[in-house]
Amino acid sequence: MAQDYDKIFREVLKDIFPVVAHKLLRIPAGHYQPLPVDLQYTSEREADQLWQVTPPVGDPFVLHCEFQSSNDKQMLSRMLLYYGFLYYQKKLPIRQYVVYVGRDKLQMERELRAENLSFAYHLVDLRSFPYQTFLQSSHSEEALLAIPTK
Repeated sequence: MAQDYDKIFREVLKDIFPVVAHKLLRIPAGHYQPLPVDLQYTSEREADQLWQVTPPVGDPFVLHCEFQSSNDKQMLSRMLLYYGFLYYQKKLPIRQYVVYVGRDKLQMERELRAENLSFAYHLVDLRSFPYQTFLQSSHSEEALLAIPTK
């Protein structure tokens, strides 16, 4: 029933929407170009590390961490997609980190400011940590992080 109602609204407004947008939303008249209304997007994403954390004090949150070995111009968009998927599924606060392990200078964007949207993730350069930090660990697997990237 609701889908029929939506379909009727979509059809009736199709040709007059610029006028309605001007009157109802107060958007100035200008050139309006219709875009496809089908926003279906199939994407299968696999996060590097994804955990639900319940700290000793405070509320639970989702911890998402990606390890990146090269500067990815799409990293900001990818992290925004991950955020949207995670929030949609978990309805919990989300803390996102990208740990850069590459050789080149770190040059990835980490924040987006747009109308009605403010998004950022944490960006950590592994090179800023002394490699001895990981060699002195009681967990031998941490030695992987001590491999110099410079």
